[in-house]
Amino acid sequence: MNKVLPEKLESITDTARRGFERLGLELLGVIPRDNMLEQSTLEQICEDIRGTFLHRGRHDRNRVAHVRIGAMSSANVFRGAKENTLLVVPGDRENIVLLALRRATEEAFPFCGIVLSDDIKPARGLMQKVCESPLPVVASPLDSYSIASRILSTNVKTLPGDTEKIARIQELVSSHVNIHRILERIDAPSSHPA
Repeated sequence: MNKVLPEKLESITDTARRGFERLGLELLGVIPRDNMLEQSTLEQICEDIRGTFLHRGRHDRNRVAHVRIGAMSSANVFRGAKENTLLVVPGDRENIVLLALRRATEEAFPFCGIVLSDDIKPARGLMQKVCESPLPVVASPLDSYSIASRILSTNVKTLPGDTEKIARIQELVSSHVNIHRILERIDAPSSHPA
């Protein structure tokens, strides 16, 4: 997870504080950028690409950090793939889908899910393997390029079920925002621990 370095955050905070002071305002906090909060879940992406889960696997709420279009040979599909990569591949590229399904239980497996593009569903034999896999698989009527484009331009939201993101947001606010001062300013009783 990429985080803002403490010295950089200190510099940003100092600059913001001086700018606010010139306007007669008090800076109450600066929350650093956090990549995890910028990642959609597979469930959100499914909606954005007009997809349907063929199999939810164990991880339909996996966060997606990268997208890889499976336009290469199955021998090269894993090369250079980073953690939390969503594999987008036409459903008739059974060799790639099958290889990903087989390797889904490996410890260093980079893919968080598969999207089958062009509304091409896997053949019956492969569909059985899809349903037995821990890997979530989504089918979309869109082509691979359109799917990747939508994913990369989507507005990421934090939804009620995103417990990991919600916990991270609470941690960031607690660490970087002067909540006591906010409550003082609005004249509300403080129940937040010191």
